Amino acid sequence: MMRQARIDWKTVQHKMVDMDIRSKRDLADKAKIHYNTLYSEGPYMSTTVDKLAALFGCNHEDLLTYVDAPPPKNHAALVAAN
Repeated sequence: MMRQARIDWKTVQHKMVDMDIRSKRDLADKAKIHYNTLYSEGPYMSTTVDKLAALFGCNHEDLLTYVDAPPPKNHAALVAAN
C-alpha cells in the first residue's frame, strides 16, 4: 500500500503553544501563508511545510506524518479485470 505525507497538525499546535502563537490566523500571518491553508486536511503544498518549519526553526520532516493512501478510485475495477 502506498503512503501519503500529511501535515501533523497536533505537532503544529504544540509548536504554536511553545511560541505563544494563540490562533491559526496569527500562525498564518507569522508564517506568511494563506489562512485557509491551515484548515486543509488533504494535500498540501511543500512551500506550506517549508514556511511552517522556518517559523518554528525545525526540519520540515518534524511536521509531517504518514498515512496509508486510499486505493485509486478505479482500483476495484482493475482488480476485477485481472
